[in-house]
Amino acid sequence: MDQSQTPYGFTRREYFGTPAELTISLVAFLGAPLFGLYALDKYTTLDPNPRLLFVVSIPVVAVAWMFCILRRRALMPWGERAPFLMWGATLALAVLPGMVAVGVLLIANATLDRSAPTEIRSYITGACYGGKAVSVALSGQAVWSVPLKIPIHECLTANAGDSIRLTIRAGALGMTWVESHSFSMGR
Repeated sequence: MDQSQTPYGFTRREYFGTPAELTISLVAFLGAPLFGLYALDKYTTLDPNPRLLFVVSIPVVAVAWMFCILRRRALMPWGERAPFLMWGATLALAVLPGMVAVGVLLIANATLDRSAPTEIRSYITGACYGGKAVSVALSGQAVWSVPLKIPIHECLTANAGDSIRLTIRAGALGMTWVESHSFSMGR
């Protein structure tokens, strides 16, 4: 086997691309998910599954997948030798713009929001999970698990019945989001 060949018959250039292509790929593959996760963490919505995120991100993924399918030979010249990997890679590439779309929607929802903040006093109905989420009972609504940035020492001492005050905003795009919270022991 030649030094420039991988065990599967691809040249290293075919497999990894040029150094510039490799750098751009790494930034895209790491940047898009991190951007989406940052927005999900920073701009927590009260609704665990906001419809708008699905209404926008699913068509974005579908259009991106169609583009990847049409351009698959240019994107992956080695694809005919590894078709399963190529088709999986087209879907993986298509998911990246969907993650960016989720991040952009959440940030736009919060940034463009001009609604007055509303405070909701609630109580914890379940313990913290992994130092991030608490189950809160919102007045007249079902019990939801809302991921909040709660310091780990407070999260470990949280009990059912402890009070929590959420400052929420309506959101410019209609997705109610949690601006801040304060956590206290007991009701």
